[in-house]
Amino acid sequence: MKLLINFLQSHSGGARSYLRNILPFVGNWAEHDEMVVYVLLYQRQIDADKIDVNQLKFKLIIIDKVPKVFKPLAEQYIVQKTIKKFEIDTLFTPYQIAFSFSGVKTVSMLRNMEAFLHWQYPSTLRNRIRNIILQAVSKLTLQKSDLIIAVSDFAKDYMVDELNIPESKIVRIYHGRDQRFSPIKHSNDDLILKQVNLESGSYIFTSGSILPYRKLETIIKAFSLSAENHDSTLIVAGDSNDAKYKALIADEVKRSGVIDRIHFLGFIDIEKIIVLYRHAQLFITATEIEACPNIAIEAMASSCRIIASDKSPLPEMFQDGATYFKAGESQDLANKINIFFSSPQGIISDFDINRFLWKYCAENTYKAIVRFGFEQKTSSPT
Repeated sequence: MKLLINFLQSHSGGARSYLRNILPFVGNWAEHDEMVVYVLLYQRQIDADKIDVNQLKFKLIIIDKVPKVFKPLAEQYIVQKTIKKFEIDTLFTPYQIAFSFSGVKTVSMLRNMEAFLHWQYPSTLRNRIRNIILQAVSKLTLQKSDLIIAVSDFAKDYMVDELNIPESKIVRIYHGRDQRFSPIKHSNDDLILKQVNLESGSYIFTSGSILPYRKLETIIKAFSLSAENHDSTLIVAGDSNDAKYKALIADEVKRSGVIDRIHFLGFIDIEKIIVLYRHAQLFITATEIEACPNIAIEAMASSCRIIASDKSPLPEMFQDGATYFKAGESQDLANKINIFFSSPQGIISDFDINRFLWKYCAENTYKAIVRFGFEQKTSSPT
Protein backbone atom coordinates (compact mmCIF):
# COMPACT_ATOMS: atom_id res chain seq x y z
CA MET A 1 0.00 0.00 0.00
CA LYS A 2 1.19 3.51 -0.84
CA LEU A 3 -0.23 5.92 1.75
CA LEU A 4 -0.21 9.72 1.45
CA ILE A 5 -0.88 11.73 4.62
CA ASN A 6 -1.95 15.29 3.86
CA PHE A 7 -1.06 17.62 6.73
CA LEU A 8 -1.34 20.84 4.71
CA GLN A 9 -4.46 21.90 6.64
CA SER A 10 -2.88 21.34 10.08
CA HIS A 11 -1.91 24.83 11.20
CA SER A 12 -3.39 25.60 14.61
CA GLY A 13 -5.10 24.29 17.73
CA GLY A 14 -5.94 20.61 17.83
CA ALA A 15 -4.83 20.01 14.24
CA ARG A 16 -1.34 21.28 14.98
CA SER A 17 -1.20 19.25 18.19
CA TYR A 18 -2.19 16.13 16.29
CA LEU A 19 0.52 16.76 13.68
CA ARG A 20 3.20 17.43 16.28
CA ASN A 21 2.42 14.36 18.36
CA ILE A 22 1.52 11.75 15.73
CA LEU A 23 4.38 12.47 13.34
CA PRO A 24 7.15 10.68 15.31
CA PHE A 25 5.12 7.47 15.28
CA VAL A 26 4.33 7.59 11.56
CA GLY A 27 7.90 6.50 10.91
CA ASN A 28 7.01 3.13 12.44
CA TRP A 29 4.31 2.68 9.82
CA ALA A 30 6.88 3.06 7.08
CA GLU A 31 9.00 0.25 8.54
CA HIS A 32 6.43 -2.34 7.49
CA ASP A 33 7.01 -3.95 4.10
CA GLU A 34 3.39 -3.64 3.05
CA MET A 35 3.27 0.16 3.41
CA VAL A 36 5.13 3.08 1.86
CA VAL A 37 4.29 6.37 3.57
CA TYR A 38 4.46 9.83 2.01
CA VAL A 39 3.77 12.94 4.09
CA LEU A 40 2.87 16.42 2.80
CA LEU A 41 4.03 19.33 4.97
CA TYR A 42 4.68 23.03 4.61
CA GLN A 43 8.17 24.26 5.46
CA ARG A 44 6.61 26.68 7.95
CA GLN A 45 5.00 23.76 9.81
CA ILE A 46 8.39 22.13 10.13
CA ASP A 47 9.93 25.39 11.35
CA ALA A 48 7.10 26.22 13.80
CA ASP A 49 7.32 22.90 15.64
CA LYS A 50 11.06 22.42 15.12
CA ILE A 51 10.59 19.08 13.39
CA ASP A 52 13.91 17.34 12.80
CA VAL A 53 13.44 16.05 9.25
CA ASN A 54 16.67 14.05 9.51
CA GLN A 55 15.01 11.78 12.07
CA LEU A 56 11.97 11.00 9.93
CA LYS A 57 11.72 7.52 8.43
CA PHE A 58 9.01 8.20 5.86
CA LYS A 59 9.10 10.00 2.52
CA LEU A 60 8.61 13.69 3.27
CA ILE A 61 7.30 16.06 0.61
CA ILE A 62 7.92 19.66 1.64
CA ILE A 63 5.87 22.51 0.17
CA ASP A 64 7.34 25.99 0.38
CA LYS A 65 4.16 28.00 -0.10
CA VAL A 66 1.02 28.34 -2.19
CA PRO A 67 -0.84 31.43 -3.41
CA LYS A 68 -3.06 32.93 -0.69
CA VAL A 69 -5.85 33.39 -3.21
CA PHE A 70 -7.81 30.13 -3.60
CA LYS A 71 -5.45 28.45 -1.15
CA PRO A 72 -7.69 25.39 -0.47
CA LEU A 73 -7.90 24.66 -4.20
CA ALA A 74 -4.16 25.12 -4.59
CA GLU A 75 -3.54 22.64 -1.78
CA GLN A 76 -5.83 20.07 -3.36
CA TYR A 77 -4.03 20.52 -6.68
CA ILE A 78 -0.77 19.67 -4.88
CA VAL A 79 -2.40 16.60 -3.36
CA GLN A 80 -3.67 15.47 -6.74
CA LYS A 81 -0.25 15.93 -8.37
CA THR A 82 1.39 13.95 -5.55
CA ILE A 83 -1.13 11.12 -5.91
CA LYS A 84 -0.42 10.80 -9.62
CA LYS A 85 3.36 11.15 -9.31
CA PHE A 86 3.78 8.44 -6.65
CA GLU A 87 0.79 6.26 -7.66
CA ILE A 88 -0.84 6.60 -4.24
CA ASP A 89 -3.45 4.00 -3.19
CA THR A 90 -4.84 5.65 -0.05
CA LEU A 91 -5.11 9.31 1.01
CA PHE A 92 -5.34 10.08 4.74
CA THR A 93 -6.38 13.62 5.64
CA PRO A 94 -6.63 14.05 9.44
CA TYR A 95 -9.48 16.52 9.05
CA GLN A 96 -13.08 16.50 7.87
CA ILE A 97 -12.41 18.33 4.59
CA ALA A 98 -10.80 16.17 1.93
CA PHE A 99 -11.41 15.90 -1.80
CA SER A 100 -12.10 12.48 -3.28
CA PHE A 101 -9.83 11.53 -6.18
CA SER A 102 -10.55 8.83 -8.73
CA GLY A 103 -8.81 5.54 -8.04
CA VAL A 104 -7.73 6.54 -4.51
CA LYS A 105 -9.35 5.46 -1.25
CA THR A 106 -10.02 8.33 1.14
CA VAL A 107 -9.53 8.27 4.93
CA SER A 108 -10.75 11.37 6.79
CA MET A 109 -11.32 12.39 10.40
CA LEU A 110 -14.19 14.11 12.23
CA ARG A 111 -12.45 16.36 14.76
CA ASN A 112 -14.57 19.54 14.81
CA MET A 113 -18.19 19.44 15.96
CA GLU A 114 -18.69 23.23 15.95
CA ALA A 115 -19.65 23.25 12.29
CA PHE A 116 -22.58 20.92 12.97
CA LEU A 117 -23.81 22.33 16.29
CA HIS A 118 -23.10 26.07 16.06
CA TRP A 119 -26.68 27.17 15.37
CA GLN A 120 -27.74 27.39 19.01
CA TYR A 121 -24.99 29.85 19.96
CA PRO A 122 -24.52 33.55 19.12
CA SER A 123 -21.82 34.35 16.60
CA THR A 124 -20.48 37.05 14.33
CA LEU A 125 -21.72 36.96 10.74
CA ARG A 126 -18.24 36.00 9.56
CA ASN A 127 -18.02 32.99 11.89
CA ARG A 128 -21.59 31.98 11.07
CA ILE A 129 -20.87 31.93 7.34
CA ARG A 130 -17.61 30.05 7.97
CA ASN A 131 -19.45 27.37 9.94
CA ILE A 132 -22.21 27.03 7.37
CA ILE A 133 -19.65 26.42 4.64
CA LEU A 134 -17.61 24.09 6.85
CA GLN A 135 -20.73 22.09 7.72
CA ALA A 136 -21.69 21.58 4.08
CA VAL A 137 -18.19 20.62 2.94
CA SER A 138 -17.59 18.41 6.01
CA LYS A 139 -20.82 16.51 5.47
CA LEU A 140 -19.95 15.92 1.82
CA THR A 141 -16.41 14.76 2.71
CA LEU A 142 -17.57 12.37 5.43
CA GLN A 143 -20.26 10.84 3.28
CA LYS A 144 -17.83 10.27 0.41
CA SER A 145 -14.95 8.99 2.57
CA ASP A 146 -14.18 5.28 2.48
CA LEU A 147 -12.99 5.25 6.11
CA ILE A 148 -13.56 7.84 8.86
CA ILE A 149 -11.72 8.20 12.13
CA ALA A 150 -13.98 9.55 14.88
CA VAL A 151 -12.07 11.01 17.82
CA SER A 152 -14.80 10.08 20.33
CA ASP A 153 -17.88 7.88 20.59
CA PHE A 154 -19.89 11.10 20.59
CA ALA A 155 -18.50 12.06 17.17
CA LYS A 156 -19.07 8.54 15.89
CA ASP A 157 -22.67 8.42 17.10
CA TYR A 158 -23.39 11.81 15.59
CA MET A 159 -22.27 10.65 12.16
CA VAL A 160 -24.38 7.51 12.37
CA ASP A 161 -27.50 9.13 13.82
CA GLU A 162 -27.49 12.55 12.16
CA LEU A 163 -25.49 12.15 8.94
CA ASN A 164 -26.68 8.61 8.10
CA ILE A 165 -23.13 7.34 7.67
CA PRO A 166 -22.78 3.55 7.99
CA GLU A 167 -21.17 2.58 11.27
CA SER A 168 -19.11 0.00 9.40
CA LYS A 169 -16.91 2.68 7.86
CA ILE A 170 -16.20 4.53 11.13
CA VAL A 171 -13.54 3.71 13.70
CA ARG A 172 -13.23 5.52 17.03
CA ILE A 173 -9.68 6.49 17.99
CA TYR A 174 -8.98 8.93 20.83
CA HIS A 175 -6.23 11.53 20.65
CA GLY A 176 -3.23 11.14 22.94
CA ARG A 177 -1.85 13.35 25.67
CA ASP A 178 1.14 15.63 25.67
CA GLN A 179 3.62 13.98 28.05
CA ARG A 180 4.66 17.38 29.39
CA PHE A 181 1.37 17.64 31.30
CA SER A 182 1.87 16.03 34.69
CA PRO A 183 0.96 16.53 38.37
CA ILE A 184 4.63 16.30 39.33
CA LYS A 185 5.93 19.67 40.52
CA HIS A 186 9.06 21.01 38.79
CA SER A 187 11.73 23.21 40.31
CA ASN A 188 10.78 26.30 38.29
CA ASP A 189 7.00 26.08 38.87
CA ASP A 190 6.95 28.75 41.59
CA LEU A 191 8.92 31.13 39.38
CA ILE A 192 6.45 30.63 36.50
CA LEU A 193 3.49 31.19 38.83
CA LYS A 194 5.13 34.35 40.11
CA GLN A 195 5.36 35.64 36.54
CA VAL A 196 1.55 35.63 36.38
CA ASN A 197 1.15 36.84 40.00
CA LEU A 198 -0.20 33.55 41.35
CA GLU A 199 0.55 31.14 44.15
CA SER A 200 0.04 27.40 44.08
CA GLY A 201 -3.47 26.34 45.12
CA SER A 202 -4.90 29.86 45.14
CA TYR A 203 -7.04 29.85 42.00
CA ILE A 204 -9.75 28.19 39.94
CA PHE A 205 -8.57 27.60 36.38
CA THR A 206 -10.27 27.41 33.00
CA SER A 207 -8.66 27.44 29.58
CA GLY A 208 -9.34 27.27 25.86
CA SER A 209 -10.35 29.68 23.11
CA ILE A 210 -13.09 32.05 24.27
CA LEU A 211 -15.93 31.14 21.94
CA PRO A 212 -19.72 31.16 22.46
CA TYR A 213 -20.07 27.39 22.83
CA ARG A 214 -17.37 27.33 25.53
CA LYS A 215 -19.91 29.16 27.78
CA LEU A 216 -17.39 31.15 29.79
CA GLU A 217 -20.24 33.38 31.00
CA THR A 218 -21.63 30.36 32.89
CA ILE A 219 -18.36 30.00 34.78
CA ILE A 220 -18.15 33.74 35.56
CA LYS A 221 -21.72 33.83 36.88
CA ALA A 222 -21.13 30.73 38.99
CA PHE A 223 -17.88 32.17 40.34
CA SER A 224 -19.73 35.34 41.33
CA LEU A 225 -22.51 33.36 43.03
CA SER A 226 -20.02 31.32 45.03
CA ALA A 227 -17.40 34.00 45.69
CA GLU A 228 -18.44 34.77 49.26
CA ASN A 229 -17.73 31.16 50.24
CA HIS A 230 -14.06 31.17 49.25
CA ASP A 231 -11.17 33.56 48.56
CA SER A 232 -9.93 32.07 45.28
CA THR A 233 -9.40 33.95 42.06
CA LEU A 234 -10.66 32.83 38.66
CA ILE A 235 -7.91 32.50 36.06
CA VAL A 236 -8.84 32.34 32.37
CA ALA A 237 -6.24 31.29 29.80
CA GLY A 238 -7.16 31.85 26.16
CA ASP A 239 -8.50 34.57 23.93
CA SER A 240 -11.15 35.08 21.26
CA ASN A 241 -11.46 36.11 17.61
CA ASP A 242 -15.20 36.66 18.13
CA ALA A 243 -15.47 40.35 19.05
CA LYS A 244 -19.17 40.15 19.85
CA TYR A 245 -18.75 37.30 22.33
CA LYS A 246 -15.64 38.86 23.83
CA ALA A 247 -17.67 42.02 24.56
CA LEU A 248 -20.41 39.89 26.15
CA ILE A 249 -17.83 38.31 28.46
CA ALA A 250 -16.41 41.72 29.40
CA ASP A 251 -19.90 42.89 30.37
CA GLU A 252 -20.45 39.73 32.42
CA VAL A 253 -17.25 40.38 34.36
CA LYS A 254 -18.34 43.96 35.11
CA ARG A 255 -21.67 42.71 36.46
CA SER A 256 -20.07 39.99 38.56
CA GLY A 257 -19.27 42.15 41.58
CA VAL A 258 -15.89 40.40 41.88
CA ILE A 259 -14.08 41.98 38.95
CA ASP A 260 -10.85 42.22 40.95
CA ARG A 261 -10.83 38.42 41.38
CA ILE A 262 -11.23 37.49 37.70
CA HIS A 263 -8.06 37.59 35.60
CA PHE A 264 -7.59 36.96 31.88
CA LEU A 265 -4.14 35.83 30.76
CA GLY A 266 -4.89 35.69 27.03
CA PHE A 267 -2.87 33.30 24.87
CA ILE A 268 0.13 32.15 26.87
CA ASP A 269 2.93 29.73 26.11
CA ILE A 270 2.64 26.03 26.79
CA GLU A 271 5.12 26.07 29.67
CA LYS A 272 2.86 28.39 31.67
CA ILE A 273 -0.28 26.42 30.78
CA ILE A 274 1.30 23.21 32.10
CA VAL A 275 2.12 24.83 35.43
CA LEU A 276 -1.29 26.48 35.74
CA TYR A 277 -3.06 23.14 35.40
CA ARG A 278 -1.08 21.30 38.02
CA HIS A 279 -1.22 24.05 40.66
CA ALA A 280 -4.92 24.92 40.33
CA GLN A 281 -7.28 24.23 43.19
CA LEU A 282 -9.93 23.32 40.68
CA PHE A 283 -10.34 23.11 36.91
CA ILE A 284 -13.72 24.02 35.39
CA THR A 285 -14.93 23.58 31.85
CA ALA A 286 -18.41 24.61 30.72
CA THR A 287 -17.93 23.83 27.02
CA GLU A 288 -20.91 22.44 25.13
CA ILE A 289 -19.41 21.54 21.74
CA GLU A 290 -16.36 19.29 21.56
CA ALA A 291 -15.16 16.22 19.72
CA CYS A 292 -12.14 15.09 21.76
CA PRO A 293 -11.12 18.20 23.74
CA ASN A 294 -7.43 18.71 24.44
CA ILE A 295 -8.29 20.72 27.55
CA ALA A 296 -9.99 17.66 29.05
CA ILE A 297 -6.98 15.43 28.39
CA GLU A 298 -4.60 18.09 29.72
CA ALA A 299 -6.60 18.48 32.93
CA MET A 300 -6.68 14.73 33.50
CA ALA A 301 -2.96 14.36 32.79
CA SER A 302 -2.35 17.06 35.42
CA SER A 303 -4.56 15.23 37.98
CA CYS A 304 -6.78 18.30 38.40
CA ARG A 305 -9.91 18.30 40.51
CA ILE A 306 -12.52 18.87 37.81
CA ILE A 307 -16.05 20.23 37.51
CA ALA A 308 -17.42 19.86 33.99
CA SER A 309 -20.52 20.42 31.93
CA ASP A 310 -22.60 17.28 31.46
CA LYS A 311 -22.63 17.78 27.68
CA SER A 312 -21.13 14.99 25.57
CA PRO A 313 -18.38 14.06 25.10
CA LEU A 314 -17.13 15.34 28.49
CA PRO A 315 -18.62 12.46 30.53
CA GLU A 316 -17.06 10.10 27.98
CA MET A 317 -13.69 11.76 28.51
CA PHE A 318 -13.68 12.21 32.29
CA GLN A 319 -15.89 9.23 33.17
CA ASP A 320 -16.09 9.03 37.00
CA GLY A 321 -13.13 11.37 37.47
CA ALA A 322 -15.12 14.63 37.48
CA THR A 323 -18.14 16.25 39.09
CA TYR A 324 -20.76 17.35 36.55
CA PHE A 325 -23.18 20.27 36.46
CA LYS A 326 -26.16 20.79 34.20
CA ALA A 327 -24.91 22.52 31.06
CA GLY A 328 -25.53 26.26 31.05
CA GLU A 329 -26.85 26.33 34.64
CA SER A 330 -24.72 28.80 36.60
CA GLN A 331 -26.48 28.14 39.89
CA ASP A 332 -25.87 24.40 39.62
CA LEU A 333 -22.20 25.06 38.90
CA ALA A 334 -22.03 27.49 41.84
CA ASN A 335 -23.48 24.80 44.08
CA LYS A 336 -20.79 22.36 42.93
CA ILE A 337 -18.09 24.96 43.58
CA ASN A 338 -19.47 25.54 47.10
CA ILE A 339 -19.43 21.80 47.76
CA PHE A 340 -15.82 21.64 46.64
CA PHE A 341 -14.70 24.38 49.01
CA SER A 342 -16.65 22.89 51.91
CA SER A 343 -15.13 19.47 51.25
CA PRO A 344 -12.35 19.47 48.62
CA GLN A 345 -11.80 15.75 49.03
CA GLY A 346 -15.34 15.18 47.83
CA ILE A 347 -14.29 15.88 44.25
CA ILE A 348 -12.22 12.98 42.97
CA SER A 349 -9.56 13.00 40.29
CA ASP A 350 -9.23 9.33 39.47
CA PHE A 351 -8.70 9.02 35.72
CA ASP A 352 -7.82 6.23 33.34
CA ILE A 353 -5.38 8.54 31.59
CA ASN A 354 -3.77 5.66 29.69
CA ARG A 355 -6.74 5.72 27.35
CA PHE A 356 -5.13 8.81 25.88
CA LEU A 357 -1.67 7.92 24.60
CA TRP A 358 -0.30 9.08 21.25
CA LYS A 359 1.38 5.72 20.89
CA TYR A 360 -2.01 3.99 21.03
CA CYS A 361 -3.56 6.62 18.76
CA ALA A 362 -0.85 6.00 16.15
CA GLU A 363 -0.97 2.22 16.46
CA ASN A 364 -4.76 2.09 16.17
CA THR A 365 -4.74 4.48 13.22
CA TYR A 366 -2.17 2.34 11.43
CA LYS A 367 -4.12 -0.85 12.12
CA ALA A 368 -7.37 0.72 10.90
CA ILE A 369 -5.81 1.94 7.66
CA VAL A 370 -4.03 -1.37 6.98
CA ARG A 371 -7.15 -3.40 7.77
CA PHE A 372 -9.19 -1.09 5.56
CA GLY A 373 -6.68 -1.40 2.73
CA PHE A 374 -6.55 -5.17 3.04
CA GLU A 375 -10.35 -5.50 3.04
CA GLN A 376 -10.59 -3.25 -0.02
CA LYS A 377 -7.97 -5.29 -1.83
CA THR A 378 -9.54 -8.66 -1.09
CA SER A 379 -13.03 -7.44 -2.00
CA SER A 380 -11.91 -6.15 -5.41
CA PRO A 381 -12.64 -8.35 -8.42
CA THR A 382 -9.69 -10.35 -9.72
